[in-house]
Amino acid sequence: MSTEAINTPEQESIRWTRQADRSYQKEGSLPASTPAVRIFEIDEDYEINPHAVCAGQKLWPQEEAVAFVEQKIADGSYQAWRYEIRPELSSAGPPPVPETAPLESPALRSCSNPRCKKGPNGTQGMVKSQRAKYCCGYCRVDVCRRSRPKPEQIEKPKRQRRKDAKYASHAERQRAHQARHSTAGFTQAIRDLLWMKETRARMAARRIQEPVEAIKIPDRQIPC
Repeated sequence: MSTEAINTPEQESIRWTRQADRSYQKEGSLPASTPAVRIFEIDEDYEINPHAVCAGQKLWPQEEAVAFVEQKIADGSYQAWRYEIRPELSSAGPPPVPETAPLESPALRSCSNPRCKKGPNGTQGMVKSQRAKYCCGYCRVDVCRRSRPKPEQIEKPKRQRRKDAKYASHAERQRAHQARHSTAGFTQAIRDLLWMKETRARMAARRIQEPVEAIKIPDRQIPC
């Protein structure tokens, strides 16, 4: 919609103007055959300020728009100087639905990310901005990351041996440990003794330590 159509006060509209007591006075009317309307928020300096007129992005049926504005005024959400409901000049039918809009429209395009599934039934999402290529920031970052060249695989640096290392490798250290704890050079009697000690130590660790009560020993009577 052009700026002249927005700032033209003579066109037919329904207006709610704020009064001195903070209440709103309703004026104007629209034909009952108006297919779609748009809600405008207007400040008092609309004659000198080009940004004082803010048009809503949504198209409403006339009855729903009137009920919506009156509800917002009643609950205190709308507090601007004036609210207007004006007919959409470029619309010749009911408000368009984004899901059924043609894909070749310059305002609605499919997302450039081939892996995007944010549209209806898992299809690609719609791009609403004319300058954007992706429907959201996630798709933009996803494409940039996938198209970025991968870094070359760099081999991990090998750990340097200690200067005072006792063993040349880990396998040699394990063999020395097994040799120290091995019982291959002992006799069968010593092996059995070591096995019994280990078994008793495990049983003592599992046994619950019960409190030892003091046992009273009766006094022995020595015959005269």
